[in-house]
Amino acid sequence: MQFDIDQLLDWADQNKIEFNNQKTKYMIFSNSHYNNYPNLFMQNVELERVRNYKQLGLYLDENLNWESHIYYTIQKTKKLIHMFKLIRYV
Repeated sequence: MQFDIDQLLDWADQNKIEFNNQKTKYMIFSNSHYNNYPNLFMQNVELERVRNYKQLGLYLDENLNWESHIYYTIQKTKKLIHMFKLIRYV
């Protein structure tokens, strides 16, 4: 994987594109229980590995299941229902 990141950086350099390595995160999609993956680096800065991530309003997790997205949606819906109950009689 590190080799692929290095190739991506070479391509970006050739095309005058810069990546913000402070904002860059990575996630490994797998259903394997193997959890000892090597750390990845971009421009000598260690990238943060995340277990789930929100992208365009959709919560993705490393197992590609919907649990985190459904949990977030339920919590958001509960807040809206509570707000509607409060303003119902206003």
